[in-house]
Amino acid sequence: MDFTAGHRETITEVYPGDLVTVRLEHRDGKLMPDARGRLPYLVYKPFFAGEELTSRRRQHLHGEESSTPEWQVDIGAIWTPTAGILAIEGGAGDARFRVFRTVEHCRPDPGIGHTLSFYRVDGAIARPRGAVRLRVADTTVVQLATADHLVNLAMSPNAPSYPLGFALLVRPMSLTSLFFEIVL
Repeated sequence: MDFTAGHRETITEVYPGDLVTVRLEHRDGKLMPDARGRLPYLVYKPFFAGEELTSRRRQHLHGEESSTPEWQVDIGAIWTPTAGILAIEGGAGDARFRVFRTVEHCRPDPGIGHTLSFYRVDGAIARPRGAVRLRVADTTVVQLATADHLVNLAMSPNAPSYPLGFALLVRPMSLTSLFFEIVL
């Protein structure tokens, strides 16, 4: 499936316990943040709103009510506790992306967190499959990149891990070790 920045595209319907991993590959065009300053992100819209079950039950259970909540999460892996719809939206410009997804059905939880370590890195690293967050061993500036959009972040080893969001390429600006939190 293809995604164009600034639009909303449904990726798949999800079921309780699904682990969905989404990856984007830039095809062409220029990517910019949207009016809210966001790059593309995932939207998880469950069929059940979790509010008063007796009134408007049918609308909530089928996702037909506008009050059904939506969760906006970074591109990457998401574990869905209830059935619903997973979509992608955000960004601006004329950038087009190819969307790749994998779905693991009926898994009770996303499993134990794993860490993938890269020691003594001084160049660009493609985002590992399933990587959702990043930590560093030394205080440094890390450049996160996708398409033609770059963001520089000052990171330190004592800070909480940073969500990778939309980044496809990670480049520390000085020699350091990188620790990626992986969801399998």
